[in-house]
Amino acid sequence: MLILKNAINSIQLGLEDYELSKTDTRRIVSAARNFHAGILLLMKYKLSLLSPDDSEDVLIKKKIKPKMENGELIWIGDGKKTVDIQDIKERFKFLNIDFNWATFDDLTNERNNLEHYYTNSNSNIIENLVSSTFPLLNDFIRDHLDRDPEALLGDDAWNVLTEKYDLYLKNKESKEQKFEILNYYSETILSALKEYRCNCCGSEFILPIKKSGSASETHYKCTSCETVFSYETLTSLAINEMFSTRMHYAFKDGEESPIWDCPECCGAYLYEEGICSICGHEANHCCEICGDTTDELDEICSYCSHIQYQIQKD
Repeated sequence: MLILKNAINSIQLGLEDYELSKTDTRRIVSAARNFHAGILLLMKYKLSLLSPDDSEDVLIKKKIKPKMENGELIWIGDGKKTVDIQDIKERFKFLNIDFNWATFDDLTNERNNLEHYYTNSNSNIIENLVSSTFPLLNDFIRDHLDRDPEALLGDDAWNVLTEKYDLYLKNKESKEQKFEILNYYSETILSALKEYRCNCCGSEFILPIKKSGSASETHYKCTSCETVFSYETLTSLAINEMFSTRMHYAFKDGEESPIWDCPECCGAYLYEEGICSICGHEANHCCEICGDTTDELDEICSYCSHIQYQIQKD
């Protein structure tokens, strides 16, 4: 089918653009676009396979319409516009098609960042994207298309994918070890730092410069674009990234924010854990007079504050 051919061509072009991007940075964005488009087309191909005959590929069409045929109601595709990512998510869910959406969403976000935001991009970001997405691509082709991915993608593409994936796993393991050896105020901080991607180039390989000791007493360096971060800067970025969704809904729904301003350094204070991610300060959450929870850290409650004011006034 044409859609499958286009999917394979896009993935192969994406990998070719990646190789060319090592000497020509103009190829970086096209590598991300083609690789992302190829996987998206593979998903549409799966929906096309599941579409009934003579249905105008109903499952990949954005619009569908009812039709009476031989006294039976059937649904057929309407028009040429095909489904977008959100449509595919919904149809995969209804059809019980298991798919690693978290990884694909990361690929989508990074492609968008490359197109609009990153200022220090190089071929390493494509290498990381290709490597981290390889299991998704491999499993989808085997499990849902019932095809051999090596034969389908071709020897050249397959060799690039497997070679970079092996290197990616080694780098990932090395990164884990370098982070795990340091001491942190909280395990949440460790998780946030390990998950954070460089805001300058998108690389997930930002490593501590020191090999031991406290995490708060070293700087961190992106192995891709070589940007150096202080502990305070990197941790603030990583914590805000980790809690961005929760903070959004907390603000929207009027709930307690997971991040407060530290009364000691104004850094990101992890309220549920009772510790500042920047300076390690453990604040008092309760009024020292009556014991009620306070609206401000290290402060007495508004009622006791009012009583104190009245006493001093009198």
